[in-house]
Amino acid sequence: MELVSGFYVYHYGRLIWGATSTKQTIQAIGYMLMSSLEECLEMVGVVLFIYAVMSYMSSYVKEVQIRIEEETPTVPLMKYPEKV
Repeated sequence: MELVSGFYVYHYGRLIWGATSTKQTIQAIGYMLMSSLEECLEMVGVVLFIYAVMSYMSSYVKEVQIRIEEETPTVPLMKYPEKV
């Protein structure tokens, strides 16, 4: 998909970023739609990859526990000099 977007920008790039007519605006919208589709497909790919890794892990690992605890930060107390 990125190859198609690159081809489109190579041929219509000047029109996309400086659209002055209706035809140029439609071409710019076409590029924006292609770009949005590309990003959406990338996100779907990441989700599928995470699903595949989790599915693979489930065949080898029986149980996974994740525990998050709140820890009180230890801040050193500052001692101010006494007034004389």
